[in-house]
Amino acid sequence: MTATDLERELARLADTFDPPVVPVSADLARGRRRLLRTRATVVGAAAATAAVLASATLLGQGTPRSDPQPVDRTPDPDRTTAATDPVRALPDLDPRNDNATPLSRWNDLLAEHLDPRREHLQPYTRGTANSQTGDGYLGSRFTWTNPGEDGMGMLVVGVARSHRAAWDSPCKTGAYDVTCRDARGPDGEPARVGTSDSVTTVEVEQADGDVVTLTLDLLFGNNSLVPISGTDITVEQLLEAAADERLDLPEPPPVSSIDPAEFQDALATVAGGGRELMGFPAGGASLFEGGVFEKRRQVASVNADAFPVSAGYGLPSACPEKVYRSCGRREVDGVQVFVARDRQPYFPGTEVVFAGTENVVRVQWMRSGDGGADPDLDELVALVTDPRWQT
Repeated sequence: MTATDLERELARLADTFDPPVVPVSADLARGRRRLLRTRATVVGAAAATAAVLASATLLGQGTPRSDPQPVDRTPDPDRTTAATDPVRALPDLDPRNDNATPLSRWNDLLAEHLDPRREHLQPYTRGTANSQTGDGYLGSRFTWTNPGEDGMGMLVVGVARSHRAAWDSPCKTGAYDVTCRDARGPDGEPARVGTSDSVTTVEVEQADGDVVTLTLDLLFGNNSLVPISGTDITVEQLLEAAADERLDLPEPPPVSSIDPAEFQDALATVAGGGRELMGFPAGGASLFEGGVFEKRRQVASVNADAFPVSAGYGLPSACPEKVYRSCGRREVDGVQVFVARDRQPYFPGTEVVFAGTENVVRVQWMRSGDGGADPDLDELVALVTDPRWQT
């Protein structure tokens, strides 16, 4: 194996660590998961000095207690059954949640250009394709197969507001060892084309300024160790598909009507007396992002967000083993709540998601170190299912 081959294999291994498949969001929150622990550390440093404390967002405490209560780490089977029984396929999925996202529409459009008989490009579902998001960017990786072969390739699509936002472009990042050149789209659009032994990528700047990147790779390194033998897709076909203006970046999703301050008060109660929440100002889908502190020592990191059901969000539709140690659905008062124990390197803690009549509410709780605090699972479930978040 040459040094180039080794670099490529390492890049593929890194690609296996995709954001969890969560309400398309959620992911929408891709950067938030990676930054949460770093930001929580910053908040912890802020707690060390009064000057920085003054600039932090102090959110209040829960029900007062005379003394801080010790953390009870004794497992409670009644509370953790749903999270300790691994479930790899979640039943009763609402197909609306797959169809509502623009990624489903993009998949159909790309099939129209590249695979009209649907012999290769697999349809989009949130259980088989991820959602990659960023500031002014949305993308995904679709499965590409050849009939009669065990291998799996992928078609990567990314749409960005500008070249600056097109962070996943191989011609920009140098991924896949592609050699790039300037080109033109079918109507003279500025374009770039990159090729390597097993990868073909194109980047087209559309008339409205959106930049579309399509990358066809013979190996879907996230999901397979076996590549497909090849494809008959030409550079011209990829350029034509990338120039299709129906590959448009959607407007930012609507924000839920939940009052972050009210939610944070309720979260403070879950954190318990003698503790306080300190975090960054809420905005967009975020309801809280920060830490739980006890005597100025951080005991947990917490991320909470909400997404409108009307935008197509729902409960997670899959339980990838590389993302979750265990997960499942727990019935509470006749409704389903998603409960999971997440793995490194995403968010090694507890995740609870509830899809109500108006909003999908999610809370992630990660204890900080050996002396950290675990959440009360019943209280987290009660928090996300609180009727106040559905009005």
